[in-house]
Amino acid sequence: MSGDAALTAVDTAGRRLWTVEHTPWSSGGSGDGACAATPEERYVLSTIPGPVNANGSYDGDLCIAVDARNGEVADRVALTAASATYTFHGRPTADGALLLSAGQGQEDALSYAVACTGGKLNVAPAARPDELLAGINPDGDRLITLERAGTRLQLHALTGDGTWQAAASIAITDIPGSGDDRLVNRPGFLSDTAVIAAVAEHDFAETSRHVLLDPQTLTLLTELTYPAVPGPDPLALGDGTWLTTTAGDQLSRWTVGNL
Repeated sequence: MSGDAALTAVDTAGRRLWTVEHTPWSSGGSGDGACAATPEERYVLSTIPGPVNANGSYDGDLCIAVDARNGEVADRVALTAASATYTFHGRPTADGALLLSAGQGQEDALSYAVACTGGKLNVAPAARPDELLAGINPDGDRLITLERAGTRLQLHALTGDGTWQAAASIAITDIPGSGDDRLVNRPGFLSDTAVIAAVAEHDFAETSRHVLLDPQTLTLLTELTYPAVPGPDPLALGDGTWLTTTAGDQLSRWTVGNL
């Protein structure tokens, strides 16, 4: 678990196995860490705040690799993001790298491919600075990125050599009735048969329209109609279902069949 001031491992009975403490995210800004196991589950990758220099400056956050057996930090690499909100995405790529996105406020998004071999980290850029990694399909061979301005969603396919190649895209103007709206929040793969995306005036709108897109071409399949206002931010779970929340803090889980 990645918390405000520590990375903690617990077993299935809830017993604490080990803890890696770090400077609290809340002490230096609005950052939020993330963690994920490597493909072989030998190491845990996590993002934590970096050190503050003697003159008070800050060079950036850190990505660390922790031995899953004993909690010892095996390696650490400085990131170019600072006080960011992090998310590890989906399954690892063919070369064993996990994808990591870093959101910095409303305008900046950075993305990385993070690989760990023998406890040594390799961190490389994974998308353009104006693209946010939005989701990976269940098979781990397609991902979607969202332009930070919300004007375009891009589909990328994993090639045989482990690189990502642009395969399709949809612009906000391709969605009827979009007007001044934009693509917002967290588009994602419902499964290998559909992508869900939200359309609204801005990321913090109280409600949004939800559309289903073809997972191979990103062409519009349909706009979803709910029995009540669904809330702004659908979260795809990859098993054909998705979650929504409302202003009244009601959490709902949906399938296309129960609408």
